[in-house]
Amino acid sequence: MLLIWKRLGILIPVFAIGGGIVGSIVERTMTGEAHSKSTVGLGIGMIVGAWICALTVCKTRYEQGIDFATGKPISVKVDHTFWFINATVWAIIVTTFGLSMAVGPQSRSSVPRSTSAAHPTRSLR
Repeated sequence: MLLIWKRLGILIPVFAIGGGIVGSIVERTMTGEAHSKSTVGLGIGMIVGAWICALTVCKTRYEQGIDFATGKPISVKVDHTFWFINATVWAIIVTTFGLSMAVGPQSRSSVPRSTSAAHPTRSLR
């Protein structure tokens, strides 16, 4: 897999993965379960990490400069991309993925099953 980034764009997945790891550690510390199959902390941590990167480190800025040929002031866009996608768009993508991890179905063992109400028997006549 080829990684393509511009300026500080490589920090986008680093912040998302790092936030997921920190969120998972915080969740396991707060619940006291060392081997939990819950992905809530991982999803929320990824969301927080991606947005911290997009709004602080990888924020798009405009720098003022002077064109040496004409002597006129120019504005240069300084953006950070990963796979040609802006950091804010990556934060939105990670948010949808993180929400699906945090809100989606957790492990099957934690879901109570009621066989009598879920699958009523039919009489064969």
